[in-house]
Amino acid sequence: MQWARALRVYQASGRTRAAEIALVEAMYANLLVLFYLTGIEEMPRDIPKSYAIGSEEEAVVTADYLWQAWEATPGALDWAAEIAVKALKADEGTSGPRLPL
Repeated sequence: MQWARALRVYQASGRTRAAEIALVEAMYANLLVLFYLTGIEEMPRDIPKSYAIGSEEEAVVTADYLWQAWEATPGALDWAAEIAVKALKADEGTSGPRLPL
């Protein structure tokens, strides 16, 4: 679970390059998780019982499982949203999110 790993690295090291790398890897695996964690997308009432890797269903299941940990970590969601904006701006014309230079 890249999203759990990204949070662990952030908790251990704060706003570091290692944390940014872990977050961008998580975003590349399934960016929709961030939309659910931050409330950009509303969580469905029913959580899927199965999912395919990289799918919206996976994003819902992952966000449902991890949201309390992300919410309980001071600054984590704001940091993730900030890095996402930078990574997606750096992404223009490529196949996925990139680390901002």
